[in-house]
Amino acid sequence: MLRILLAATVLCCLTLATGCSWWRNDERHQRYLDTQSGRTLEVPPTMDSPARRDDLEVPAGELGKTSISPMPPGAIDVIAGGTDGGVKIDLAPPDAFDEIKAALTAAEVGRIERANAATLSIRVSVITKKTRSRWFRKDKVEEIEVMRTLTIAADGAGSVVTVSDESGKVTEDDAAARLLGIVRDRFGG
Repeated sequence: MLRILLAATVLCCLTLATGCSWWRNDERHQRYLDTQSGRTLEVPPTMDSPARRDDLEVPAGELGKTSISPMPPGAIDVIAGGTDGGVKIDLAPPDAFDEIKAALTAAEVGRIERANAATLSIRVSVITKKTRSRWFRKDKVEEIEVMRTLTIAADGAGSVVTVSDESGKVTEDDAAARLLGIVRDRFGG
């Protein structure tokens, strides 16, 4: 109890000593009030307009009349953007496997741990960020490595791509959304 009382007394004394203006130096304060502002900025007459160079001008001309093709790369048609936890594409599973593997490699969203063409599955290690709120301090952001498996299954004339977690359940978390986003971008959906 005595320690608490002593700490409170020291805290009160420090607060009064640092926050009060009892020891104000009137001479310094008066010098501050008597100061005059400096000269105003004068612009020389030679600097009345900005310098220009003709070599940086963009020549006038027609805008390009070419447009971006609505077809996805490789002329792959998207049947329907999304299914329950996956993406449906109009490409045979073996061809979709090769295209998805190439897209994941190019996107560098994670490290491909294993790609099995026989089972049409690609196991990817993805780094995700998890934010943990803390009192009186900045929130802590942790980087967590998670394993996700993309599985390509036949669906009529096309394929369905789903993402599952380590237990084999189809998931729609942040890592899965990033992987499926790459697939959608590659196939134009």
